Amino acid sequence: MEVLVVEDDARLHPIIEQTLKDGFKVTFSTRAAEAREEMRKKPYQMVILDVNLPDGHGFDLCRHLRHEQGTELPILFLSGVSAVNQLVEGLSAGADDYITKPFHPEELLARVKARSRRQRANGSYGKLRLDWDMQKAFVEGDLGEKDVFLTPVEFRILATLARAQEGKVTRERLLQLVWGKDIHVGARSVDKHVCTLRRKLGACSSYIRTLPNEGYQFQSEN
Repeated sequence: MEVLVVEDDARLHPIIEQTLKDGFKVTFSTRAAEAREEMRKKPYQMVILDVNLPDGHGFDLCRHLRHEQGTELPILFLSGVSAVNQLVEGLSAGADDYITKPFHPEELLARVKARSRRQRANGSYGKLRLDWDMQKAFVEGDLGEKDVFLTPVEFRILATLARAQEGKVTRERLLQLVWGKDIHVGARSVDKHVCTLRRKLGACSSYIRTLPNEGYQFQSEN
């Protein structure tokens, strides 16, 4: 599982990395802007945030990630601010958990694993299941699940749509979230990739709806 840790105290990086070494691939960002850019590059399956960052507030970054990534992405705060009102504000901003520093590595690992299990369980959408760790898609058929071969870009498109609030994403947002702002790809390229993605999804192709003059909406059977 890919985990993005937004923590400006470099002394904690090796401790966190060692704690999560089994089953988690950790990437560190030290600034909010850097974290936003990382989230555009790849679909991380979990984010761990500090509250006080050099270029902004962790609560604001949490709200931003909730708006951009939807409700499926687990977000945990790891902060030295232990006041109750700060904990409440962090959870109100969209975080799933709030861990205070100094922390016990065993507690951090247990909470991350708990969120990981819940996140995996939430990867099912009707007859479609997404494996966030392997970045694979599976479609349920008469003979069981079938592994659908998707390119990294196709999986990022599908993951972005599935995680979006109400499943709605404009073409412009897909361009930003999947390809990044520095890669020059047009809206037609988005449409071509979505067309190919639908074809590969077969029985689940109807899960991706076209919104005229807007973009796309993901809507499974349940």
